[in-house]
Amino acid sequence: MNTVGPVDLWQFEEALGELGFVREGGAYRLDRIRLTADGHWLTLETEGAGGSNDPLDCSGLVGLWKPAGEGDGLRRRFELPFSAIGGGRPGPSGETGSDLAEAVQWALATVDGDVPSGWAPPSPRQPHLIDGDLVITAEQGRLVRRGRASLGPDKLVLRVPIVARAAADLDEARRAWLRELLVDAQGRWRMVRIHMSEGVTAEIDLTGAPHQLVETLVEAGRAVLRGVGQWLVGPADLIADDSIVSKALQIRPSRVSSTRERS
Repeated sequence: MNTVGPVDLWQFEEALGELGFVREGGAYRLDRIRLTADGHWLTLETEGAGGSNDPLDCSGLVGLWKPAGEGDGLRRRFELPFSAIGGGRPGPSGETGSDLAEAVQWALATVDGDVPSGWAPPSPRQPHLIDGDLVITAEQGRLVRRGRASLGPDKLVLRVPIVARAAADLDEARRAWLRELLVDAQGRWRMVRIHMSEGVTAEIDLTGAPHQLVETLVEAGRAVLRGVGQWLVGPADLIADDSIVSKALQIRPSRVSSTRERS
């Protein structure tokens, strides 16, 4: 998915300054929001999660915001690849950083769970939203999941089912193991939120995205969902299948914090 070279934020200092960001070491800050880049990805983070300390509680989140971290260190994070926002090239109006400025404005507009005023999703007739089903195969083709784009008056979400069975139907130990796996997946895979309720789904929420960026964001989102699906479907299916007898799955996992490499 990374089709452009590493990008440095200094290229966008003027555009970021116009939005109110001030340089802070190797990052930029606007009030409680810190903006950084690691070469291929743009990241905005808030100080604090704004409520729940549950890393799988995504209620009230809009756009690419997701829980990040654990416990008292839980934050909200918004990430997207530079390849989806022009890769540092001049935007439609000709100035360097115009696509990045639009993406950052999208993040700022949705940070408190609001849909940007006046925003509506693109027409479902657009080919990049309705063509090319998002099909994920895992376990050498034994497991297949089909995703789709979900459009509504005020939403645009790419969603893939991971496990159909409700987590509440699992015994306590398996439910705990599944939860650990899902927290790990959400921490590893950028852009993705994981929901664990009636079943398990992985989603990328593009609600509020600037229309000129939707096509490249959908392309990037599909690539990420294929990756997380191929990584997650097999082990999640095994944990949720109680016809598979496993002594390990009869014991609740020990809670171990780890540094996860994000994809």
